[in-house]
Amino acid sequence: MKQIKARRITKPAKAELSPRNLTLAALGLAAIARREGRGLLGRIEKRGRRIAERVQLEAGAAGGRVVELAEQVRNRVEQASQPLIVRVEKLLNRAPKAKRKAANKRAPVRRAAVKPVAKKRTRRA
Repeated sequence: MKQIKARRITKPAKAELSPRNLTLAALGLAAIARREGRGLLGRIEKRGRRIAERVQLEAGAAGGRVVELAEQVRNRVEQASQPLIVRVEKLLNRAPKAKRKAANKRAPVRRAAVKPVAKKRTRRA
């Protein structure tokens, strides 16, 4: 299987939401998340909050309506990123498992190299 590298999407302003681009974006995010531990959820939440605050500021915080609107925006941002979060978490969970699998595959070879296998004795009735 060809390895898909996390690449920056060319011309992000015009990037169409093709499955390939979405996958690349998700992989990019996964790479970032791996680099910074599991801080992805926090970061998405923070982004949502930041957008919400900006909406409030721009509207001059005219009463509770704007706060409501800001909340909606924030919720929408978090909802939109939900499938991506799930995918990234899956990727994060899969990484150690793959490593373990590889180690387990190598283990018997290593063991065989350490000691010669004793012949099995057959029991005679």
